[in-house]
Amino acid sequence: MKYKVLNLALLSVIVLQLQGAPAFADGTASNIETSAPQKVSTEPDAATWKAWHKVLADELFHRIKDLLVRIGPPETEREFYGKVHWRINPDGRVILLKIDGPQSHLFRDVIRAAVDSMKSSKNVKFPEGSTKPYVQKISEVKFWWNPSNGSYDLFEPENKAQ
Repeated sequence: MKYKVLNLALLSVIVLQLQGAPAFADGTASNIETSAPQKVSTEPDAATWKAWHKVLADELFHRIKDLLVRIGPPETEREFYGKVHWRINPDGRVILLKIDGPQSHLFRDVIRAAVDSMKSSKNVKFPEGSTKPYVQKISEVKFWWNPSNGSYDLFEPENKAQ
């Protein structure tokens, strides 16, 4: 009978050890919980990323607008709409992936120049703690210009981020 009690105690120690719980030599489990330190995520939260995307979209919008105003009004009324697909890398590289929509060489050249000028922006730096390899953005831009009265509007619908 003595051996059965001893074997039962050893068996319970082995089971507890297999389950990861420390056990004392007398077969009783310790009440001390040990766990490895948990890593705290430093990845920016969704609100931080949303604000970062908005700042970049607004800056691109203003760069396109400034370029169009510097060029001056076209001879005829014009309206352009396009989607700008661009990517930002953590090292600050800005890459124009493609432009959907406008057939106008002028508008495409303006978009190319505006995206290219974003390389000098201090806002392309990723939020602190980011581990993303890149961020791809899709910005929608609509431009309308009426030379007869000199009016123009540049609209930027809600931007999407991927």
